[in-house]
Amino acid sequence: FNSRYRLIIMKFIIRAFVFLTLVSGAKVHAGELKASVFQFDYEHVDQQAMSLGFNYSFDNSYETPIGTVKPLAGAFMTEYYAGMAYAGAKIDYKIGRLVITPSFTPGLYSYGSDKRGKNGKGYSKSLGQILQFKSQIDVGLDIGSLGVLSLGASHISNGDLADYNPGVNNYHFNFTKIF
Repeated sequence: FNSRYRLIIMKFIIRAFVFLTLVSGAKVHAGELKASVFQFDYEHVDQQAMSLGFNYSFDNSYETPIGTVKPLAGAFMTEYYAGMAYAGAKIDYKIGRLVITPSFTPGLYSYGSDKRGKNGKGYSKSLGQILQFKSQIDVGLDIGSLGVLSLGASHISNGDLADYNPGVNNYHFNFTKIF
């Protein structure tokens, strides 16, 4: 696909998700669905990529001394076809309408494409191996029955399990809908 078709596909996916999220107002306590639009590897201009990700947090929770832990599963894909599928846990700390959510998720990362576009950008980053660890923190505002809007930062690396461990830092804009 060229960049025009990728942009059309990403716009369609975002619009479809927003439509389905806003239409579904029923509370069935099935969990939470989070959509993220984010900048992948914001520190390296030649490897930056817009990305789209989804997380599902299960309604099952476990009380621990540090808070209520919820299991989650998710995936993301960058505009240059790098992607990661992961599963782990998160904790929501609520202070009034403010929600702070740290999470940790091991997962499997795929390198994507190494083709460059006209402007020299456009290749994905090798992270050393397929097994990666994603840590993230989100700070958001609970907007009632609509869900939670949040900003976040994440880091993905292999934890020095491979000889090569460049890691990537990302920033996120998230919308979470509680069902």
